[in-house]
Amino acid sequence: MTVVFFSTAAARFDPSAVELYVYPRRADLWRSLSERYPAHQFCIVTQKPAHFLLDDAGKGFENLSAPAADERGFPNADALPLTAGKPALAHDFPRNVRVFLLPEDAPAAAVADKILELSPDVAVSATFWTAPFDWLGIQDAMVADRLREKGIPVLCHSRNLSLDFFDKNRTHALLERHGFTMPRSVYVHHELYWCERQHHELTRNVYKECVLEQIRALNYPVVIKDTVGLSSYSMEVAVSFKQALTYLNSGRTKVDRIVEEYIQGTQGGVELFSGPAVLNKGASLTILPPLLFSLNRYGITSPKQSVKLGGIRGQPAEDSFHMQELTGMLEKLSALPGFSGPFQIDLVHAETPTKDGRWWHIIEVNPRLSGMSETSAASLHLSLPEVLLRTALGEPLLAPGALPDFVCNIKLPLLKAAELTSLSCEPAVAYIQQIHNKAAKQEREKGYCELVLRAGTLPDLMASLDDIALRYQSCMESDFVAKAHALYERLTAGPQSATIGA
Repeated sequence: MTVVFFSTAAARFDPSAVELYVYPRRADLWRSLSERYPAHQFCIVTQKPAHFLLDDAGKGFENLSAPAADERGFPNADALPLTAGKPALAHDFPRNVRVFLLPEDAPAAAVADKILELSPDVAVSATFWTAPFDWLGIQDAMVADRLREKGIPVLCHSRNLSLDFFDKNRTHALLERHGFTMPRSVYVHHELYWCERQHHELTRNVYKECVLEQIRALNYPVVIKDTVGLSSYSMEVAVSFKQALTYLNSGRTKVDRIVEEYIQGTQGGVELFSGPAVLNKGASLTILPPLLFSLNRYGITSPKQSVKLGGIRGQPAEDSFHMQELTGMLEKLSALPGFSGPFQIDLVHAETPTKDGRWWHIIEVNPRLSGMSETSAASLHLSLPEVLLRTALGEPLLAPGALPDFVCNIKLPLLKAAELTSLSCEPAVAYIQQIHNKAAKQEREKGYCELVLRAGTLPDLMASLDDIALRYQSCMESDFVAKAHALYERLTAGPQSATIGA
């Protein structure tokens, strides 16, 4: 069987400006996958930066054209020592794993044509995020549409679903239409909000007056965010109508916005893997136990600072976090047309239930790989490519009766090579990723290191974290360790208040 993993990009990327360290190396993960599935031929069709598929934005493949790869394949390199941090080259890959790095300006049609040349039995998307617009899921869906037209089974969300969750206003409309609980919100169309600037004959802006009346009626605080932006970037918290009005009228607002009520409670996220009915196997759905997220001083989760801990399983956590309600909601959500692959949902478990007795609110849905995907894979003791492959083939991600490990995703400052190598040897460490933006001017923009720990029990997980924090005091920031302990207390004692500035 030939399996093609693919992903697209839509922005210029300079790999010389970014230094990436990943443990385990993705080249090693592909080697492991090839050994577990020796009868399969794996192909990777991607564009820089090739997140989740190649090491260091595909360095080592720049001069390897698609025809050259077809002619030579990749010789086995079993005798080569594969060390974390060492650049991955074409010859690091086993013979049944072939890589095709396409030009950065190649459109979806060209990516689909390359995949079709390989005559795959199944194709698997590995969609990643990008700034300023989180729209690569739409482009990957365009590739998938062309493949499906040719009869190729594809693990990839549909184009309509990707569009619905790309635009947060459409997301609200879709989920509310299907009866899901979301924070009340008001959509602000930027051009209409300022339409009097281009139409001097107007005596008043009726649209603005209506929108502001709706925003005034919201419960405060509120969160103001882009409708098509990435994660929490450009997000603002306003504690009063006056503050929200000042922000909307400022020069900082240049695009459409959503003004959304801030739900007081415990924030977290859950990752799901939805597999279509392909290759004569039934559809599959894996719902991993949710992780709890720490908050920054504004009460929101910051991708570069948030600590993640979990999952929510066992007692008293399942009862106190009303997991039966959440599981039913997630199963209903996954049944919406178009889900096919990994998707991550940001959630809030409210301090008090709604009038109809619901505790869980959906904040955002990301139909792609996310910042917690590697953490989720680590909890399963699987590589991310194998998680995607098993989902596509309808194979279970866990053995019958088995449970995922507990995991902690914690951020560290940029580390030296020796520190990274030492941490990678720690038994509790499942994954490390360090992103160093060498072109950044400000210290806080230069990057961070992401460390994932895992253990069979929560006490063992926290013991490992404390042990590493003690022995690597120069690397670990005490504030982040304290946040992990606060999340542990919430997991073991039930949900606690999470207020602005927590």
